Amino acid sequence: MGMTEMFLKHRYGLSGLLTYLDLSMALSAGIVVAYNVSFPESRSITSSSGSSLFQILFTLVSLVMAVLTLRNTSFGLGQDFADGIIITFLQMRRKDLVFLTFYAVDVILPALFFLVSCFLVFILSSFDAGPTWELLFLLPFLFLANLSYVITILVKRPFRSFVGSVVVAIFSLFFFFFGGLVNQLILVPMDLVSFALAYFLFKGVSV
Repeated sequence: MGMTEMFLKHRYGLSGLLTYLDLSMALSAGIVVAYNVSFPESRSITSSSGSSLFQILFTLVSLVMAVLTLRNTSFGLGQDFADGIIITFLQMRRKDLVFLTFYAVDVILPALFFLVSCFLVFILSSFDAGPTWELLFLLPFLFLANLSYVITILVKRPFRSFVGSVVVAIFSLFFFFFGGLVNQLILVPMDLVSFALAYFLFKGVSV
């Protein structure tokens, strides 16, 4: 059994990934249904009120996905540090490969599930969400996930890491999700810097 497969089973169990996929599809469909209830005459966002409603709906749904990822990162990776399970993975591969595997499973995979689910639901329902809806989710999501990784690696305790991650998410919420595309674009270098910080902290970690 490869490290990636073992880590997937360790992190999500037998049905965790299917639960993530089901939740992503349900939340994606909920966005379209809630929007069409308020604007039944249109399947595209053509007005400022429609744009505001979509941003609010998408923000709430994105927040749910972000909190789930923060929880998995904090309690998953944090518990691995606290219990010493991280040593098992570090004995199998180099630290950089272990980190990238962890990051792909904890962060990239849930994000892809949600983005693909939204894309399929929007296509099947003929819903036009505009050209930048992916950025409204992905850039803040990655930043919060990266900060959660940084906090978890530094603290190495699951509950404390989760509390710290949630506090950061709350203070960042309005700026990230309600700040519009300009603030979203500012997150591009911030995503890269926070990812690099998490990467180098993990490479320098001692267990």
